[in-house]
Amino acid sequence: MDNKLIYRELPSIPVTVEKGASNIIDGRQKLWIRILEYIFTTLGWMYILTYVIFIIYGSLALTFGWYIPDLWIYNRHMLEETSNLIYALLVIILVVILVMTFWRSYNSIRFGKLRRRQMPLNVSDKEISDYFKVSEEQVKKYKKERIVIFDDNVI
Repeated sequence: MDNKLIYRELPSIPVTVEKGASNIIDGRQKLWIRILEYIFTTLGWMYILTYVIFIIYGSLALTFGWYIPDLWIYNRHMLEETSNLIYALLVIILVVILVMTFWRSYNSIRFGKLRRRQMPLNVSDKEISDYFKVSEEQVKKYKKERIVIFDDNVI
């Protein structure tokens, strides 16, 4: 393979690309890798689905007093711990919402009537040209151009 570099110009950035470059993953996977991938993916989704179903059923079972089976790590203790964690998180979320609501109300009452914002004064082309030490024609040209490239640092 010829590894000469090709220079191409994109709309915004010049890029140097190796000739014949391809994607990181090139070609098809081996059959045994694909089979392992499907097995692990299926097992992972089965574990997640079992957990979600058990949590939903377990929450209902705790509420209504239904039978809760023991399935390896899925048991009554795990369900109680999970539901306690969910309740604690809900309480924390409600407290945060209440604090943020009161904070918003306080800021609105305390600072809402103030009008401290002022628009800056208009600047003329003459002031800009004096500040950057360029002619007014250049300032007008820079305003009309979509992309402006300076030879020197004007600041």
